[in-house]
Amino acid sequence: MHGNEISVLESLFMQYKNLMFNIAFHILHDEFKAEDAVQNAFMKILKYRYKFDDILSPKTKNLLAL
Repeated sequence: MHGNEISVLESLFMQYKNLMFNIAFHILHDEFKAEDAVQNAFMKILKYRYKFDDILSPKTKNLLAL
């Protein structure tokens, strides 16, 4: 991974971790399972990191909130 890719992933994580956790917690009703769900989601995001052009776009937010 290049430095720019790491920066994008860090930015995605910082921008959306709370939103993703809150959604996961609302569904799972368990803090630890919600944390695991967010971690698993970011592992999948690693695989498709090249698809995230604009971190703050509504499209990115909607994708990460699903």
